[in-house]
Amino acid sequence: MKFLILGDTHGDWTAMNITIAKAIRKHPDITHIVQVGDFGYGWRGGKPFKASKALLTPELMKIYKKAEKFWLDGNHENFDKLEEDGGAWQPEWQYMPRGSVLEIPREDGSAVRAMFFGGASSIDKASRIQNISWWPQESITYAQMYNTLQAVSGPIDAIFSHEHPMSFPYSDVRYQGSIFGSSDKNFLEVLKEKYRPKFWFFGHHHEEDTGLVDSTRWFCCPVIDYFKYVIWTGDEVFLDS
Repeated sequence: MKFLILGDTHGDWTAMNITIAKAIRKHPDITHIVQVGDFGYGWRGGKPFKASKALLTPELMKIYKKAEKFWLDGNHENFDKLEEDGGAWQPEWQYMPRGSVLEIPREDGSAVRAMFFGGASSIDKASRIQNISWWPQESITYAQMYNTLQAVSGPIDAIFSHEHPMSFPYSDVRYQGSIFGSSDKNFLEVLKEKYRPKFWFFGHHHEEDTGLVDSTRWFCCPVIDYFKYVIWTGDEVFLDS
């Protein structure tokens, strides 16, 4: 198994196509693709993502088509549409609701278990319009967290989210201790403490970085504008371009 992990796309399908093409050329053994939120789902005036035949040769297109593709919600999605159609607006990509778990088989017969938990708060919501360009469903709720803790038992090897847990020092460094989004971060911290995954991947903050907290290696995936991506093999993780 080899995962291609993409950061925030915001509906920029040109940059997403370029990044996917670069990644598949360099890593033709990619088996899964994950986008970690701010996909731009159902955005006004937008269209669903389509892989570019101009950038992917027929052979590379076969690899893209065969790869299993997943995305989780960020804070720049049309949540009314997402709740209405469950992700059908974006064909070929499977929406992973908050708290969903995916089991990925390895070649040796074992499996890796990954949890998906989208959601984050928009720091710019004051300049957006509710239910047109901003939706209150973006933030993580107590009920979503409670239901996940009740339904999901370990082990969990990796977690994909949009925001990051409170104990990860990423926001402290970049936002000088800002407590914005602390509710979302605290909810995710509960997940970290219960499941203690070996890996954690998130987006939302755009600038790539990595670190180790307790036994969890975390990685902030860069925004798609940088044409960079993260590769995860189940045992190793690295930034590539």
